[in-house]
Amino acid sequence: MPDEHRDPWGRLVVEPDRLPMPARVDELRKVAGRLQAEQDRGARWVGQAFAAWLSGQAPTVEAALGVGTRTPQRLVQRDALRRTLRAFIVAMGGKSAAARALQGREVPRGQAAAMLAELKAMGCPTSRSGIIRALD
Repeated sequence: MPDEHRDPWGRLVVEPDRLPMPARVDELRKVAGRLQAEQDRGARWVGQAFAAWLSGQAPTVEAALGVGTRTPQRLVQRDALRRTLRAFIVAMGGKSAAARALQGREVPRGQAAAMLAELKAMGCPTSRSGIIRALD
């Protein structure tokens, strides 16, 4: 039976998020198989985790990967905060000036002003010691 979501060679012709649920699951299964066949260990690990989750051997993708529910997001957010904070410290001329700006006691100029708004949105600490801990 022809599949309107695939070309004659079996390749998707629509974005996976536009597939109906059974076709999405089938695509996940196929991708997991392709990943397991990769030479790269990381790709094989992800493929095996998806296969374990799809087969019911793991209750969640997070459990199959061995990561907590929010751990990956926290790590990515922490790394983004560190990168922005380091750039802000350089733009402000040091940790003390950066702390003063984060506390509202100094007004940053130029690009540092945009970084300050981003850091505040990220929940950046405002004390000098908090900044040092955030960089660890």
